[in-house]
Amino acid sequence: MTKEPPPPVQSVAGLNRSIRDAAGQTALLREIANARRFLEVTVVGFRGTYTSAVLSLDSKKKTFNIDALSPVAGNRLIGRSSTVYIRCNLNGIEVSFPSPILRVGEDENGTFYVLRYPKEINHAQKREHYRVYIGMLQRPAIYLLSADGSEASGEIANISPGGLLAVLPKESHIKPGGANVQGYILFSDGSELPLTLKVTHHHTNPKTGRVKVGLHFIHLSQQQGDTLSRQLALIQRKNMHAQ
Repeated sequence: MTKEPPPPVQSVAGLNRSIRDAAGQTALLREIANARRFLEVTVVGFRGTYTSAVLSLDSKKKTFNIDALSPVAGNRLIGRSSTVYIRCNLNGIEVSFPSPILRVGEDENGTFYVLRYPKEINHAQKREHYRVYIGMLQRPAIYLLSADGSEASGEIANISPGGLLAVLPKESHIKPGGANVQGYILFSDGSELPLTLKVTHHHTNPKTGRVKVGLHFIHLSQQQGDTLSRQLALIQRKNMHAQ
């Protein structure tokens, strides 16, 4: 069989966090077991994806057991690698992590594998409308034109695959209830993203007069969606470096 590099931890654009403490990992693994979620298992160093399930866990020893792999061909690879890579979808959240193989066990139900808790579990939200918050110095500019000819420009406070929150000057007249708004985003790398948007809500800060406007994207094309996903990933990377 052809060896290949271990699969990377997939960073899905969304709300990502790493669970490193044993209590948090125990709670998550127990939830996966109780929900009887299937695991997608890759034996690190080999091609192929197999199915398994969490059978039990021992929080004191920081180990958990998974069922024999299906199809059965995957079980022949276990002795040739020291690690498996596990993915699981739990209520719309992708859970993923590499886990060391401690030993192979046998009981009346057949073969199982004892795995050690990983160093961290990646917990990545895949829901459509997660929000990415943007620091004051990194906010992209947005330019809007309503059907009645009203223009406004401001900055984006947060953004998601479904829409954004724009902060506009106090004299802005972009409000809900009218026709869709045309506009474009100017990102920090100079990229422009033209959009059709629907105004969903409008709030004026009583102290500053600045306006916060919620905008929903209308009928994104494949190209627009790809550009948006790429920019979301860049913003998240900058947020992580700033922490």
